[in-house]
Amino acid sequence: MAKVKHEVIIGDIFGRLTITCARSSHKNKSWYHKAKCICGKEKEFAHSNIVSGKSKSCGCLSREITSKVASTHGMSKTAEYAVWSRVWSRCTNPVVERYPNYGGRGISVCERWAKFENFFSDMGFLPSKNHSIGRIDNDGNYNPENCRWETREQQANNTSKSRWVDFNGKRMSVTSCAKLLGISADTLGQRLIAGISGDDLFSLSDLRPKPITVNGETRGTVEWMKFAIIPISSFYLLQRKGMTPEDIIKKYLLKKTLLAA
Repeated sequence: MAKVKHEVIIGDIFGRLTITCARSSHKNKSWYHKAKCICGKEKEFAHSNIVSGKSKSCGCLSREITSKVASTHGMSKTAEYAVWSRVWSRCTNPVVERYPNYGGRGISVCERWAKFENFFSDMGFLPSKNHSIGRIDNDGNYNPENCRWETREQQANNTSKSRWVDFNGKRMSVTSCAKLLGISADTLGQRLIAGISGDDLFSLSDLRPKPITVNGETRGTVEWMKFAIIPISSFYLLQRKGMTPEDIIKKYLLKKTLLAA
């Protein structure tokens, strides 16, 4: 087993936790220690969470703080309080389902926001039911400088899975850019996959009727792609390789015929 930094032994105290069994198990490439909370509950905690101070109790500390705040500000039934409570829990309480994606990967809540009153003072009321709290830096912590009320679209744009483009000197997500241009995000995304850049990347021409005649039949570009089952990424890629739209359509019509035979 790998050597553990910051050795933990029986009797060590971390917050409300007292170590009862050091290195009680090893899983997910990490040592776990068994500890007993002052409330009487005993469970295992990851070594990194113990020594870093992320695990201070079995979860009772978070519940006590939440309960105490709720009893002093009179806003415990508001949407803003519900947001604060969820943020606090997923960053500080290891038993919460979403903790691994937040507190478990180092996302924390600033000390000022340990009090709901300060959180509400900094964030204010939710602009609408369609808003929720979002972090400008998706890998950053919850604090006044990194948080804002965001719509679902803004949050989707801020995930690690978002694709980005530079349009008219401004960096934006594929979703936002496509919406601005009036085209589908799938179309813009497929062009990126095909390696298209420059003005061709943002062109609207493919959405306008383009009569193409093949085997005596005339259809628009989009109609031909649907009829001949041509992936948009393949259509653009083959054009970049020098094939004409007519040749591409014929190629896929032949393929469609052979598959149907």
